[in-house]
Amino acid sequence: MLKKILMLIVGLLAIYAITCFIGPKRMDCTVQKTIPQPAAAVFEQMSDFRNWPNWSVWIKRDYQINITYGEKTSGLGGKYSWTSPNKNTGNGAMEITEFKPNESAKMVLTFVDWDSKSNVDFTLKSLDAQQTQVSWEMKAQEDVPWFMRGMMLFMGMEGAIKKDFEESLANLETYLKTAPASASSYKVLEGNFKGGAYLSSKRSVLKFDQIGPYFDANMPKLGEMGGANIVGAPCGFYWNWNEEKQETDMAAAMPVSKSMQASGDFSIVNLSPSKEFTVDYYGAYEKTTNAYKALDQALAAKGIPHPEMVVEEYITDPGAEKDTAKWLTRIHFIVK
Repeated sequence: MLKKILMLIVGLLAIYAITCFIGPKRMDCTVQKTIPQPAAAVFEQMSDFRNWPNWSVWIKRDYQINITYGEKTSGLGGKYSWTSPNKNTGNGAMEITEFKPNESAKMVLTFVDWDSKSNVDFTLKSLDAQQTQVSWEMKAQEDVPWFMRGMMLFMGMEGAIKKDFEESLANLETYLKTAPASASSYKVLEGNFKGGAYLSSKRSVLKFDQIGPYFDANMPKLGEMGGANIVGAPCGFYWNWNEEKQETDMAAAMPVSKSMQASGDFSIVNLSPSKEFTVDYYGAYEKTTNAYKALDQALAAKGIPHPEMVVEEYITDPGAEKDTAKWLTRIHFIVK
């Protein structure tokens, strides 16, 4: 009996040794997909780690994952890391090592638990203005240890990895169908802010969730007080926007004729003519992130660290137009 058991064990080991010879030497994967979106929109999602939770199958399926972002999350040197008690996710990190805007990005993927690294490449090719071919490739920097190759074969790891890549790209396509326009799709105009007189509410520091109620309380009063003196669309003034504290320094305002007088908690604020950068944003007020990102990028390209003030001009009346996709907000970055 013992002899038969030993023979069985030897036989199984022999079979496993054979699978190690034919098992995958490297955990490599390449997938391609054509996504019906401009290359700039696709690239923004794939090249900025802060956007990966929108579509990455690994992040979406692991509710226990904890992500830490680097000082940069996009461009050369952008990085993020993660930890998870889920053994399938483990602990790891990614860093961008090469970056060509709207064309390609190269990254190094590190799996801490398995002490392994892989090179990850994204390459985008515009087929036309609304069609982008995406090539996503992963190549291990070192061979899988010989004794692990049989297990990789039995577990179907190559097929599983490819399936995850394909599912992630499918998620990306779905997300982009309903996502706000990417920053690169906004046209930033540089010009001159004409200035003028504004009937303004009292300048206040508010938490982000207080902004809506603040406008609801003050805009009707501004409209009633301004009356026939109002000469343009209602506005929001923003002197500071603090993501960390989730608060802003702001006021509600209406452009008025210079002859108007204010009373009570309201005052006339005179804004001087100045240089400005503007973007026309269509959509719900809470989804302006990429419009602001486009303006930030335009300022950075000119070596301007930040605007002196931001004026949001609410051109569309939400009471008259119910479709938020048609709401036009003109965002002015006032600079020296």
